[in-house]
Amino acid sequence: STISLTLPNLTVNMSRVYPFKRKNPVGKERFYEKIALSYNMTFANSITCKESQFLTSNFAKDWKNAINHKLPITASFTLFKYLSITPSFTFQDRMYFTKVNRSWDKQLQQEVLDTVSGFYNVYDFSAGITMQTKLYGYYTPIRKLFGDKVDRIRHVMTPSISFNYHPDWGDKMWHFYESYDKVLVDKDNADKIRHETVVYSPYSGGMYGVPGRGMQAALNWSLSNNVEMKVKDKKKSEESGTTQYKKVSIIDNFTISGGYNFAADSLRLQNFSTSLRIKLTKSFSLNLAGSWDPYKYGLNEYGNPVRINELRNFPRFLGTGTSFQYTFDNNTFKKKDKKTRDDDTDDPMEEGVNFNMDEPSNIDKEAQRDKSANTTADDEGY
Repeated sequence: STISLTLPNLTVNMSRVYPFKRKNPVGKERFYEKIALSYNMTFANSITCKESQFLTSNFAKDWKNAINHKLPITASFTLFKYLSITPSFTFQDRMYFTKVNRSWDKQLQQEVLDTVSGFYNVYDFSAGITMQTKLYGYYTPIRKLFGDKVDRIRHVMTPSISFNYHPDWGDKMWHFYESYDKVLVDKDNADKIRHETVVYSPYSGGMYGVPGRGMQAALNWSLSNNVEMKVKDKKKSEESGTTQYKKVSIIDNFTISGGYNFAADSLRLQNFSTSLRIKLTKSFSLNLAGSWDPYKYGLNEYGNPVRINELRNFPRFLGTGTSFQYTFDNNTFKKKDKKTRDDDTDDPMEEGVNFNMDEPSNIDKEAQRDKSANTTADDEGY
């Protein structure tokens, strides 16, 4: 039988800190005081071998050991009062104690592996910046046509755009990838020889992987939408003697996203993604997701369909995913008396209330934002 064991493991975490924040601030907060960083280090050892070989295994040769460091740095700034700017930088360092060199044996017609012990740093980094804002739209229904039960409908759009970059870690200057010439000899005809160049990483078998090949300079965008309305609450209005309102979710979230990789030599546009979440009741939600391919397909030399660098007039629908979500809270299992149950079923709008016991609704959270910006929104964000 085979045994797989991972021990000992060590993890060190440092919570987010603001290294440039003044202990005794005077005046406004400086921009560099918003820079935050955290740190994570993991040290792990593992082995996979036959059960009979475990006690005689060599820790240096048979065990895999590695140390992984992660250092994310972020900041958050506000531009022109309404634009949120978030730059980020992430550095990861993998420390390995072995690497595997590969070569090709022409006589045996097979790959040869050579494990070399030592100390090897395999690092990578990436940088990005995100810009986001919120746009609000309000609609008051025509009273003569729709009456006064619906007070107002609010549409919140959240456009976001980001740029992410990392170099090509497969470039020779980084020394993370190697290559060899694979010579294939025809068994029936020894004079018939075919050459192939095999690119590999000596650290691909490491516990924390290896940086990927190919440079990325991608511009990503998304547009999120939320539609909610405020309607009269008949029951509460009768109890209080004044007009009371409740919030009803029409579209909890509808998001469209995409991207463009400037560093790619072709097929630079990423697939478009769409997602929709609708609250059917207070606790029950329907989630839909789909993806769209902007490129055409053609046949390669073997007659198989492949993507080609030509845009479609309209993106091709690739498929959809559907999921349902039910949220439990402390009140889910509480018993209700018959009167309460009857009252709840009298008004079908009650099941559409976008409420969460643990977190404020979207309208409540945006109301706080509206107040801080000195807008004329009421206590419920309208």
